[in-house]
Amino acid sequence: MSLTIKVKSGQNANRLNITPAMGEFLWTTDTKKLFVGDSATAGGVPVGGGSGDTVKLDNYVRPAAGGAIVPADSVNDALGKLETDLTNATAGGGDVNVQSDWSATSGDSFIVNKPITITTTQSTKISGIQDGAQKNVQADWDAITPSAGQIANQPVGVIVEADRNVAGGFVGLDALNKLDFSILPALPTGDVHAAVDDADMLSLTGIVPGDIVIVENTGELYFANPSIDLAGSNTASDYTQMLHPGAGVVSVNGQVGVVTVDGSKLPLTGYAIATVDAAIDPVDNINVALGKLEFNLKRHSTFYGLDDTEFTSLSDGELAMYDDTIKKWVNTHTLDGGTY
Repeated sequence: MSLTIKVKSGQNANRLNITPAMGEFLWTTDTKKLFVGDSATAGGVPVGGGSGDTVKLDNYVRPAAGGAIVPADSVNDALGKLETDLTNATAGGGDVNVQSDWSATSGDSFIVNKPITITTTQSTKISGIQDGAQKNVQADWDAITPSAGQIANQPVGVIVEADRNVAGGFVGLDALNKLDFSILPALPTGDVHAAVDDADMLSLTGIVPGDIVIVENTGELYFANPSIDLAGSNTASDYTQMLHPGAGVVSVNGQVGVVTVDGSKLPLTGYAIATVDAAIDPVDNINVALGKLEFNLKRHSTFYGLDDTEFTSLSDGELAMYDDTIKKWVNTHTLDGGTY
């Protein structure tokens, strides 16, 4: 029966957390390394010396022959083959790493295919000092001809800033994206003429396009068209009517602002009862219409069960009732003021 002895094992990251006793072994399961305790060193001392991450080439001797490295070789054997092969290659004409030297003309430090050296003459020409060489200068659209800054084959008709707001140039916008009206031509303004009627307007002389004619009998305004005849031989097609509301309304029955017209706001100033029996006519004003109504009401008071004597003896309250009846009629009917 055999006896199995196991040493303390664990992850290498946890190894430094313990200090093994003298002669106690620690095995790292992840890095596959063995450490032995000395009762003082945390994590123990790596078996074989060193830090555990270094392999020393004890007993290393460079072999006489190199060759391919095989898995069975030890570290010493593999390094020995590499060193031997490198030594033999150098001896056989192989290149070694040396510091290049720009001025070298031969040897290991010689630079092959290096660019040619620029002569002093060539350098002078490149600098633009010697005749025949050109220097880099800032191009200038307005440069005089000839000059170094001149732009050859300059395109024609290109808008440039120097042409802004000058004769033959263009009108530019200001900082507020608006035109500078001081450089715009003045707008033509027409004269104003008066004509008695349409026929008089068509015979006016000296009228030019854009003039305005006021026809006095209608209050209408007309613009003279480009076809206008200075000699006064014109037709209606030579004028364009300007539509307008006429004279502004200042007030309505003494009221200003937004005015609503109804019976309660129309006092019967100058009212008088009619003296003859007549029907209401569309041309009648309110006073005339109400006068006719009141006249007929008195003449036909029997419609209300009253005779002439009873009507004339009505009290103020009864008269107010009839007056209220008339006002209700006014308030429930449309009063057309006509057109202008």
